[in-house]
Amino acid sequence: MTTLIPVQTLKAAQKMKQFDLRKEKIVLGKSIHEQYKGNKLFLVVVRVLKSLNWQAATQINFLSATEKYGFDQSRIAFMMMVHIFACAEMHMELYALLREIICCYQMFDLDLYGLFFTLLDWSSDAARSTLLVNVLVKVFASNRMLEHAVDAFLQAKNIGLQLGIHSCNFLLKCLVEANEREFLVKLFEEMKNFGPLPCVYTCTIMMQYYCNMHHGQGNVDMEEATNILEEMEKSGITPSVVTYSTYIHGLCRVGGAEIALGFIKHLRSKSQPLNCYCYCYNAVIHEFCNTGEPEKAMQVLAEMKSCGITPDTHSYSILIEGFSRCGNIERGDMDTANKLFEEMINNQLAPNALSYKSLIRGFSKSGSFKKALKFFNTMLKEGVFPNTSTCNRIINGYCSEGHIHEALQLIDEMRNRGVIPNMYTYNLVINALCKESMSEKALELIPLMLKSNTVP
Repeated sequence: MTTLIPVQTLKAAQKMKQFDLRKEKIVLGKSIHEQYKGNKLFLVVVRVLKSLNWQAATQINFLSATEKYGFDQSRIAFMMMVHIFACAEMHMELYALLREIICCYQMFDLDLYGLFFTLLDWSSDAARSTLLVNVLVKVFASNRMLEHAVDAFLQAKNIGLQLGIHSCNFLLKCLVEANEREFLVKLFEEMKNFGPLPCVYTCTIMMQYYCNMHHGQGNVDMEEATNILEEMEKSGITPSVVTYSTYIHGLCRVGGAEIALGFIKHLRSKSQPLNCYCYCYNAVIHEFCNTGEPEKAMQVLAEMKSCGITPDTHSYSILIEGFSRCGNIERGDMDTANKLFEEMINNQLAPNALSYKSLIRGFSKSGSFKKALKFFNTMLKEGVFPNTSTCNRIINGYCSEGHIHEALQLIDEMRNRGVIPNMYTYNLVINALCKESMSEKALELIPLMLKSNTVP
């Protein structure tokens, strides 16, 4: 029976023909064989060279090797394996080995900045050196060692090596997630000036940085976001759907719903193939509702329909919440909210938790507990279970109308479904029980409160 050899292995083997460890700079003037004859660590290197087998490389890890053979010999052996996998372009294996080495460098408090030159000292091939730096940057970035990653990028540039766009984009994304603005801006400028030139994904990463709040640790910067769009146009880079929608959401976050709406109209007039118009319109609807202008949000909904853009569940849910809150703070416009709910059902859209929560809250505040309870029961029937806040509104309604038994049943159901009653939940029921002279029953709730870490 003929054994088929994977194409990837064959390609790697062909590349390995060009790689001779004896010709590499390993130890000054000494051959590998003379230096490490009989050394089990060297035998692992030989197996890796002959087989290109990752399992062979995992026979011993870097930390164990340093304990058994000393740091210098272990570093040399692992550098050999790094370059073997680099020559064969086996990226995953290369990544794993470098990560292992870097972890040990950290553990021993060694110079990680110098690791860049240690790696390249072993390579006389520009393509292999570039691959090594690309993977090194990814290892640093994915392990939140962002300063080292940026330094490796800059060191590579200084010696004439240019990283691939994918590695740079990955590093940019990690810098965005860590909210490292200084490094982010520096890297982006270096890419524009020296390469690799930014692509649409690069620009979208920058757009996302300027248009988002970064977990409350930064501010939306629409001036810089607009500059990104202008730079893309000058460079002939066509923004993607994600680029445009991110920009529109950014405008809405700074209160620019009118500007965002105008921008959407501008895109439509240019026949931009924006297949997420609904998503973009929803951002505008949300901002109008958020600023207490649900009537303007309704106009946006009407515009969507007139343009042939079908509103989704989120469109209606935002509006229902907006009208539930508008007008008299205790009442809201529940008639319009209810009509929107019915329209959503008629359009065969399934209401979500926000839709139900808004109606239940609105009707509860307006004193229409029966209507709130009707939507609550519908919610349960449709398999959408409410959160603690929504359950509390129904429990409050039960207690206000003297239906304490139903309130207690709902608390049991909450606990059975993993929805944890809070202090307010128990206070509602305890107060109602005490008013009905059922203090003993109220005391029975205390163990339940303690069990759920709710202090009486």
